[in-house]
Amino acid sequence: MISVSWIGDYTYCPLKLYLKQVMDEDRESHHLALGRMQHEIRRGFEEITKRNIWGLKEDMSFREIREALFLDVPSLVEDIFKEHYDAGLSPDLPPLNDPSTICENLIEDLQIESFIIAFKVNKILQWSEKPSLKIVDTLFPASLIEFSMKNHELNLKGKVDKIELLEGYYYPIEVKSGKPPVNGVWKSHAIQIAAYAILIEEKFKKEVPVGYVDYLQIGDRRTVIIDDPLREELFTVLSEMNSIIEDGYVPEIVQNPNKCRACDYSDFCEYCNE
Repeated sequence: MISVSWIGDYTYCPLKLYLKQVMDEDRESHHLALGRMQHEIRRGFEEITKRNIWGLKEDMSFREIREALFLDVPSLVEDIFKEHYDAGLSPDLPPLNDPSTICENLIEDLQIESFIIAFKVNKILQWSEKPSLKIVDTLFPASLIEFSMKNHELNLKGKVDKIELLEGYYYPIEVKSGKPPVNGVWKSHAIQIAAYAILIEEKFKKEVPVGYVDYLQIGDRRTVIIDDPLREELFTVLSEMNSIIEDGYVPEIVQNPNKCRACDYSDFCEYCNE
């Protein structure tokens, strides 16, 4: 079955999908390895933040709230980073040039996000004096984490980062570690959200009109409206991906100098070797 995660390879360049899934030339990169590590850190950060919210007192100042919420976060990042780095991130990758800088940047990113959460918590306490448990429910809706789904009719499967459940609606959430566009989301991310929406609709028999992409680098959640044009684009992409995966169709190269220079498969590509 086609995996939703392959949509990113296809939209980057269809030949990349062919080389990776048909020719079995799977190549890891620091970007992907670090992305997996950031997902693990993100899950730990959310759990620590929830735990720390439960320990807040109503008479705390904003500074005290901020410091309490960030407690243990740096050690979480350092421990997970060390675990992954000691394991080599990926056995086929060269060592990172400056791992300490990457670790410091991760801590700084979460510090900014923790600051934003602290600001929201402070406002909630001022306005409604909600107990800490209700604050957790407000800021962290009930959700399914890394939930796997299949649609045999579409030959499609996927594991969504998160499905948030709110007032009977199901919202697919994708967490991305890369840089976002100036506005909106990258096309590949929008198509992935649409794919998860289709899977959710099949699984739970609920219409999914909207999803979100969380861009970790800027701590921003961006909306994806899952309208008819986006759904049609998804079905077109799935049809073309099926031709590549199931029929062995060799796609044309999408020539983009910037993408080609950064591609892990550049040494296989005729365009890059011209």
